[in-house]
Amino acid sequence: MGVDEFVDKVFGAADILDLPQPGTLLKQAKVGCVLTRDDRRAPVLSPLTGRVLAVNEKAVRNPEIVCKDPYYDGWLFQMEPSFLKLETQGLYTDEQTFEWMERENERLFKLLGPSYEKMVATGGEIVSDLAGRFPEIGWDALVATFLRTRV
Repeated sequence: MGVDEFVDKVFGAADILDLPQPGTLLKQAKVGCVLTRDDRRAPVLSPLTGRVLAVNEKAVRNPEIVCKDPYYDGWLFQMEPSFLKLETQGLYTDEQTFEWMERENERLFKLLGPSYEKMVATGGEIVSDLAGRFPEIGWDALVATFLRTRV
């Protein structure tokens, strides 16, 4: 379990990672961990139900590694899924993933406002740390929109 580059670009680097302890049973679509930045919390939902096997202590000690290398050294924890076949049926694959990312990008530009919505057509890349660069959007709005949780 970890976060992807999109979460990095929206929320920036966390100061604190609140990760579940090994042995903890997580439930799909319930809070699995919490990223904290400047005393603002971002609860992240667990994609699957399962028991936590290991926690990345390197990431706990150096949370910035999650943004620098989210797919390798920046993993958060490992888990043993309880209902892998059943629960993965509800996750996006192939073309669905592309369509989902497009929708998320559209939601982001809507949050940024009308002057930024027009930039979608330019093909420009989203800058990192939108929460820091555009505080007017509001941390809570970003959490509710992209993590589907409440602070």
